[in-house]
Amino acid sequence: MLDRPIRVCGMVRNEGEPGGGPFWVGNPDGTQSLQIAESSQISPDDMPLMEQATHFNPVDLVCGVRDSKGRKFDLRRYTDPSTGFISSKSAGGRDLRAQELPGLWNGAMARWNTVFVDVPITTFSPVKVAQELLENGYVTGRPYLGISYYAVTDAQTAAQLGVNAYGVYIVEVVKGGPADKAGLQAGDRIVSVDGSEVATQSDLGTLMQDHKAGDTIEITVARGGQMQTVTVTLGEKGAENN
Repeated sequence: MLDRPIRVCGMVRNEGEPGGGPFWVGNPDGTQSLQIAESSQISPDDMPLMEQATHFNPVDLVCGVRDSKGRKFDLRRYTDPSTGFISSKSAGGRDLRAQELPGLWNGAMARWNTVFVDVPITTFSPVKVAQELLENGYVTGRPYLGISYYAVTDAQTAAQLGVNAYGVYIVEVVKGGPADKAGLQAGDRIVSVDGSEVATQSDLGTLMQDHKAGDTIEITVARGGQMQTVTVTLGEKGAENN
């Protein structure tokens, strides 16, 4: 049973993107096996199962194709030619119907040992970024604050800018942007975001990466010798400013 190829499939949380889903599939001999099923293979009666699936597989696979003695498996012995299906494709702007026999995820690996592993959604980011750039011209969901800023990290720069404290200073606030609406101003020194200290540009960048468009954050700034905390609702980078 174990003396066969193995695949470890990274499964990410389903966010409505296209991709095969993890299923237990009944085999002709009465056994069940783990397969990555495409929507084209699911009967209309069973489609609610796929729509309710918590995970899907975008691209990630780790494969073992040698036995315990280092010999290559003959992968043709572990396929299921009966799992062919017709899928919808496009080429040159035209919709096409293509026959896949067998399907890569399932038929071509039907008799492999299979392990499904939950992985972070970030593993899907490169594919998702490319898809969103093609569809929208920008990556959706990225947070947008609407400021330009500069980090003062030495006495010479502080003297040149006329400030007396190191830190991250707002240089410009985009009119009508999230920061402007919240009342942030050029010259403010950003002290913290949601209670986390901001001392460098990378600090601010890292904290922003933990959020998405639409999130609400609290930014504390030093202005005129006093601390002020404002609430900012983040916009979407690209949608309103690219």
